[in-house]
Amino acid sequence: MKEYRYIQFPISYIRKLFLTKKDSLDEIIMYGLCHYASRLNITIDNVAKNLIYHFYKGTLPDNLNNIVDFITWEYLSPDNDYKGFNNEGEFEPESSAVAEVIHNLEINSEFHKETLNFNRCILTLKFFTISWNINTFTHMLRNFIIPENTPIPMVNFHVLEEFRNNDKTTEQLLEFALFLAINSIKGEKKIVKTNKLHILARAFGYGSISEVPSYILESELFKKYSNRYHFGILLNSLELTWHVKTYSRKMRGFYVSIGNKVTYDELIEFAEIQKKKYNENRIKEIKKEAFLRVKNKIKDFNDLLPF
Repeated sequence: MKEYRYIQFPISYIRKLFLTKKDSLDEIIMYGLCHYASRLNITIDNVAKNLIYHFYKGTLPDNLNNIVDFITWEYLSPDNDYKGFNNEGEFEPESSAVAEVIHNLEINSEFHKETLNFNRCILTLKFFTISWNINTFTHMLRNFIIPENTPIPMVNFHVLEEFRNNDKTTEQLLEFALFLAINSIKGEKKIVKTNKLHILARAFGYGSISEVPSYILESELFKKYSNRYHFGILLNSLELTWHVKTYSRKMRGFYVSIGNKVTYDELIEFAEIQKKKYNENRIKEIKKEAFLRVKNKIKDFNDLLPF
């Protein structure tokens, strides 16, 4: 079911969300599908059989067709009658043809790479139940690069489609961006501490507030929601609509979690324990600093000690 299918993408891909929603979400979807496809592990036996299946059907992408046509085959030839299917209606190509394809995959790195990418594209399109031009998708995957050291949120593919295909207000887009921002900050942790400016920076597509350009910092949208009151309204809405839990009491910043795996009791307990640890460590630091000041102030400090 689509509600359980997720994709990942760099947070920088949402920088155009408030300007060109559809284009921005198209780029996110394209990256996310390529990222998903690039991580699929497929056995060489299945790679070979899938190539033969599409060879018989005449549905190989252009680049792969060119490679297949260039290779001299002994056993792989068109099967116009059965197209690799047995009498029970199951796809069962000749073992000699499978072995020959595997041999060529092992000795020809370009053939192997293109065939593997084609398999990954086919499985990805099937998993997400979407129709894309296979030539376009394989070309995208061929040139796909995963950037290093960039925040990567994860989002439900069905939600992306819903936002792409329907009109949304600026506030709805910002809520969506804030959800992605918190998602990218939380990562694989159940609970994480963050702050308003960090979340806003991510919501506008940047890793930290120091990376946000001045024209965005000075924009009406950023100024409005960097205000504590308006930001608080968005957080309340996130709790109701996006299942984002937040907690802050006598502390800088706040703790957040997403979903139902963490209860409010667990969130508050975790936050208060962390606050207590921080306060205890801070008191130790204050005492240590005071001790050093007194020691430097009083000459022959050690002579004053009774031990």
